[in-house]
Amino acid sequence: MPAVKYRCGDTLLVQPANHPERVDRLLSALKQEGETELSVSSLQGKLSFPSQLTVRQLFTFVLDIQG
Repeated sequence: MPAVKYRCGDTLLVQPANHPERVDRLLSALKQEGETELSVSSLQGKLSFPSQLTVRQLFTFVLDIQG
């Protein structure tokens, strides 16, 4: 692992992802195609993820399906 240097005021983003098998099972249970493209907008300002993504990307990187 490469050495990482931090300075005062630096920030770190830890972005977890849902396990692909769990995403596949959820998509199957919901009868959704993972490659269906979505366009998402916010009613309250800027999104913290891309506004164009697939259903699979939404369930993998944006939503917490474990909780």
